[in-house]
Amino acid sequence: MSVPAAARRTLAPLAIVTAAALLFTLLLLLVRLQWAPLESADHDAATRLNSLIARHSVVVTIVKAVTWLGSTGALSPRPTPTFSRPNRRQPCVVMTALARTAVSPPGWW
Repeated sequence: MSVPAAARRTLAPLAIVTAAALLFTLLLLLVRLQWAPLESADHDAATRLNSLIARHSVVVTIVKAVTWLGSTGALSPRPTPTFSRPNRRQPCVVMTALARTAVSPPGWW
C-alpha cells in the first residue's frame, strides 16, 4: 500500500525534524556521559582553534562574545513567563524551559 505524494510531502519536514532531534539527543547523551573519543575530539579542536586565533585580539573578543551566548550568562534562569492571553509561542517557551532543565548540571537551578 503506497502513501500518496501529498502525504509524503507533508510528513517529510516532520521526519527531518525528528531525525535531527534524535541525533541531537544522542550527541547530548554522549556529552553528558563524557564519552572519551568525543571529549578528546573536542579538546583537540579547541586547542587548534585557540592556537589559530590567540594572536588576534579582535577575533578573540568576537569568539568570547559568541561563546557567551551559550554560557550560563545567556542561559541563566529567567522568571517564568505568565500567559494572560493565548500565544502561539507558548509551546516554544515550555520546550525551551524543559531543554534548559535537561542540559543544566544537577543543582544548577
